[in-house]
Amino acid sequence: MDRQDFLYRPIIVSMESNEMNFDEIFKKASGYEPYPFQKKLATDTELPQLLDIPTGCGKTAAVILAWLWRRRFEEEEVREKTPRRLVYCLPMRVLMEQTRDNSVNISTQNNIGGAT
Repeated sequence: MDRQDFLYRPIIVSMESNEMNFDEIFKKASGYEPYPFQKKLATDTELPQLLDIPTGCGKTAAVILAWLWRRRFEEEEVREKTPRRLVYCLPMRVLMEQTRDNSVNISTQNNIGGAT
C-alpha cells in the first residue's frame, strides 16, 4: 500500500444494529475491553489537551477509535467539537510507520474499516 492509499482510504464501520456502543466497537476492533481513559476520550464532550499514558496502554487504539466514534456516532454537539481529520505528528519515521500499521490493523479488523 502506498502513502496516498493510506491517507485517503475511507473508514467505514459496519453496524449490525443501532444499539452498538463504544465498548462494543472498541472490543470488536482491538479484541480488548476499553480502559476507562479510552472510553472517556470517546464519550466526553470535551477533548483533552494532553494524553499522559504509559507506553503499551493503548493510546493509538484509543485515539483512532475515539475519533471514529465521536465523528460517526456521538450526538451532534460532540461531532461538532471533534476535528474532521485525525493527524499524528511523530518525531521519528519508525514511529510513524508503526502508528500507520497499527491504524490500518485497527480500522480493518472485524469489518471495521475500509477496503485494504
